[in-house]
Amino acid sequence: MGFHSLHLWVQSCEMVYSLIAGLIGLFVSIITIPILIAKARSGFGVDQPDGLRKTHLQGISRLGGISLAIVFCLGAIFLSFQKSPVASLWIPTLGGPIAMFLLGLVDDFKPLGARFKLGGQILIAIGIYSLGLRIDSMTYPGGDFTVDLTRFSFLITIFWLIAIPNLVNLIDGVDGIAGGLGAFLFLTLGIVAIQSQQWGIVFVSLAMVGALIGFLFYNFPPAKIFLGDGGAYLIGSAISTLSLMSSNKGSIAAALLVTIVALGIPIADTLFALCRRFLKGYPIFRADAGHIHHRLQKIGLSKRRMVLGMYAIFFILGLFGLSIFWSQGRTLPIVGGFLFLFAIYSIKNLGYIQSWSHFRIKFDLAVHRRSQVQYTLLAAELLELQVERARDFKEYRDFFKIIAGGVGFDLDRNAGRSVSIVLRNGERVVLGVSEKEEIEHWENLAGLFLSALNQSLKKWVYAKFND
Repeated sequence: MGFHSLHLWVQSCEMVYSLIAGLIGLFVSIITIPILIAKARSGFGVDQPDGLRKTHLQGISRLGGISLAIVFCLGAIFLSFQKSPVASLWIPTLGGPIAMFLLGLVDDFKPLGARFKLGGQILIAIGIYSLGLRIDSMTYPGGDFTVDLTRFSFLITIFWLIAIPNLVNLIDGVDGIAGGLGAFLFLTLGIVAIQSQQWGIVFVSLAMVGALIGFLFYNFPPAKIFLGDGGAYLIGSAISTLSLMSSNKGSIAAALLVTIVALGIPIADTLFALCRRFLKGYPIFRADAGHIHHRLQKIGLSKRRMVLGMYAIFFILGLFGLSIFWSQGRTLPIVGGFLFLFAIYSIKNLGYIQSWSHFRIKFDLAVHRRSQVQYTLLAAELLELQVERARDFKEYRDFFKIIAGGVGFDLDRNAGRSVSIVLRNGERVVLGVSEKEEIEHWENLAGLFLSALNQSLKKWVYAKFND
């Protein structure tokens, strides 16, 4: 057997192992997820609806990420027995996503707060960087020049490792979207790794593709289980570390551009969200109901049609990313032009901005409402402090009526319209509102009270707001 024949035989064996890993991932996912769903019936890790952003009709398990973590850990154990010239880099590549998953899993059981989670993500990212997985330089795909990042290496690497998990988590608002995005991303990275013969990355990527396909059997609308923060962080962190591992062979810019283009939808969604929240005065990291998938639902698309449409876009963007890799950057201007035109089309047709005059109206309205939003945020903080100060629930409820009335809500429902907040015990608190503002604006303001009201229920377990 000649060297070339031996090389092809080794490649075929590695490919077979990777396909088997995908089947094992599928099997493990299909076996473990029904167990997690059954656990939810006893209240274990259940995500309750709130009537605002979470519109599912009943409590659903948000621990689907555990199934994905099992598959990921099995892949890590298998790779730990393989000899590799870059074996030391596998420690942060695999360990970082597991740490991110554990951070998100803790948050799934007990919300940690945006600042605490961000601090934890930064510490994990610093650990990954210190173990050698980093972006030290950028080589333009197909080009002859390299940019040495030197002092910026740390900041760019940390940003990369933190941004992608949060991008995946932000888009995880409708059944099947984040899981489908993860499957397409892992498949794209697996194809890139096949071409550069990085079989460890192929193995892990296909294992996760199989696990996510199994997960989507239960997560496709109507969902029986959610990813939770743990699952979303695992997917995003694994994508970020595997893409860095992939960039150790060939052009760094090409490997990262594939991931960036494939993440086009969540990147655009995040940019819109940041601008929207800044203009309206909402905290940047506070979830809202203004994401792309919420817009698609409002224009009348069913969840299934919307998810399938998003899958088609993920597939096209994945192909665009691969075209940049395969063409060594020659298709980058074409892809960039298409993405720009697609962004303009989406902004107009999803109702973000219909014209320049419409933009001016929305901008002025956001600025006008900003003071009311800031006042509501302070009112919500007062309600949280009052949980500790109030002697009984009646005193707290009376205080809530005063505070909510200052914002413009009426707990006695004397106004013509109303919005509702669903609390952790399933109780629906109905708040009357005036005709002065759009109902969506009132819903967003009401959502700011949710944390404070749930805290009151922890102290007064059997309390009822509607008594």
